[in-house]
Amino acid sequence: MVDPIRDAEDHDIELNKREIQVLKNIKNNIKSIKEIIDNMEEITEELENFNKMELSRPLLKEDEYKIFINIIELQKKLNNNILSISQDILRYKILLDQEVF
Repeated sequence: MVDPIRDAEDHDIELNKREIQVLKNIKNNIKSIKEIIDNMEEITEELENFNKMELSRPLLKEDEYKIFINIIELQKKLNNNILSISQDILRYKILLDQEVF
């Protein structure tokens, strides 16, 4: 026999499990963003030091570009993580809307 109350509870439990997974994804992306920002800060300092050294003697621009490319790569990763967080927030909203009250 069908028990609508039990079905609703089971539905809620399943949605809550999915919500928890979405929230874990968000936390992981935030952690990744923090690491990327730390790396970007290090590379920015490296570029700053490069330019300070260049004040006293010319250095190869290719070397500076190599360092700069690292920032571009990190920026792409940062954007992807931010996009993932935005998508997960929307997923969470959809799951929240599906919960039975």
